[in-house]
Amino acid sequence: VVWADEVTEGRILFTRINIQTSTIVQSSIYIMNADGSEKTNLTVGIEGLNGAASWSPDGSQIVFVSDRDGNGWQIFTMDVDGNQATRLTDGSGEDFFPQWSPDGKHIAYIANFNSGPSIRLMNADGSNDRELTSGNWPSWTPDGRRLLITVGADWTKGHLAMIDVETKTITDTNCYNPKDRE
Repeated sequence: VVWADEVTEGRILFTRINIQTSTIVQSSIYIMNADGSEKTNLTVGIEGLNGAASWSPDGSQIVFVSDRDGNGWQIFTMDVDGNQATRLTDGSGEDFFPQWSPDGKHIAYIANFNSGPSIRLMNADGSNDRELTSGNWPSWTPDGRRLLITVGADWTKGHLAMIDVETKTITDTNCYNPKDRE
């Protein structure tokens, strides 16, 4: 669930999962008013999995993941009415967890290729896609200059670090899960 604020005019963005059988799962992206009214499926008629949606900072677009093209999880953007869906990533891996930069100019995301998960950064239109480092779960700092990331052996273990998106300089936060140090 992505909560509403003044930019999104009190609307909430969320994913609804429909488990039809043990092998058939569908998910759709919805938008609704904070009081629960005017619930609208933005991905109606789109087969497959659609989710991990996030508002652009100005509230005009949504970034999300979908397997609608049959190429695994890819990053897309769409207008807030569900129109103009545009695939941003190329289908060469599984892409997850897209996050808008505070200024709306970039999207950070996790790419999972054969070599393991990495943090990637692209312009909001999908151009200039590049790897920053190996790691997971990017989260922008408010100034948009760095990402807080998890680095470590797999999706569930690791420690927090900061990466400067311009220089790719990584600063360890010395924040570890005690169990990961055993």
